[in-house]
Amino acid sequence: MGCGFRIEIRRQEGRRTLYVKGDLDLASAEALERILQDSQGSPGLVVDVRGVGCADSSGIRVLLEGARRMQDQGFELRIVGASPRVARAFQVLGLENHLDPHPTAPFPKVPTRYRGRRTRQSRRPLPDS
Repeated sequence: MGCGFRIEIRRQEGRRTLYVKGDLDLASAEALERILQDSQGSPGLVVDVRGVGCADSSGIRVLLEGARRMQDQGFELRIVGASPRVARAFQVLGLENHLDPHPTAPFPKVPTRYRGRRTRQSRRPLPDS
């Protein structure tokens, strides 16, 4: 795992928030992937990346695969709190539309179900692996 990398999990009203701290890179991606897999089936999952110093393509890939799995189950994974540096990594990869523009907005009381149409934020479909 990356030096100083850690993930804190908080649960509230049946939803989980993962607070990620440290660099999200090849060395830490596996740990995040395990936790995202364990979180499948949660009605709503937030990944707060405010504590991430930088992210590379392997870390971003794990987030996008987790979002795709949640979407396939009819749930939503939100990526919030991206610093300009982390947002730039998403932008370079053409994936900035996967960052939540409202990092403090709460989930609706009933999770938004995916029914084969674009979400209210008109995000592009997740890229295939």
